Parts: sequence; C-alpha cells; structure tokens
Amino acid sequence: MPDPYQECVLSHYMADLQDEIEKELSWDIRAFDAARRATDEAAKNHHPSLSIKDFFPSLHLNLADDYLRLGEFDSARRHLQDGLRLLSALTDSPYTTTVRGGFERIAARLND
Repeated sequence: MPDPYQECVLSHYMADLQDEIEKELSWDIRAFDAARRATDEAAKNHHPSLSIKDFFPSLHLNLADDYLRLGEFDSARRHLQDGLRLLSALTDSPYTTTVRGGFERIAARLND
C-alpha cells in the first residue's frame, strides 16, 4: 500500500488527467481519503513548508466541482462549505487566492 501522502498527491494529479467526470471523481475521492490518512510528518518529509491540512481546501474544491458537473448539487454545496471553512484558516498566499477564486466560481454556478 502506498504512503498516504504520496497517494494523495498522485491521485490528485491523476484526477486531472481523466476525460470522464466519473473517473475524475473517483481519483479525487481517493486523493481526499488518502489525505485524511496522511500525516504532517509525511508532508514535511517532502518539503518542510507543507502541512497536510493545507491540502484540504483544494481537495474540497475539486470534489465540489466534480459533483456540480455531475448534477449532484447537495454534495457540491457540502464540499463548497467545508472547503471555504478550511480555507479561512489559511494565511493569505497565491495558493489561497487561487483556491478562493475557484470556490467563488463554484458558488456562482450553484446559484445560477
């Protein structure tokens, strides 16, 4: 079994390579589940500035987008809300700004 941190990162990238939304969702779920098992120690072994908690807003964003594209609006809203709550704990950075913008686009699509 792969290290959960590595599984999270690789699954996150694999999701982006999928042509079918169902397969993308499957990889995004795998990335999310692996992140829940990963530790900060494993992330910091990759790079001292990393923290696994910082991955969760982006993972929620991807899941919100997947569920929105599948028409599963309740699941999309849940991941939108969970991701925004976690994003608010991060310091301002280009990453935070990018993810926040993604959430704003998801929210606008959900409100159409």
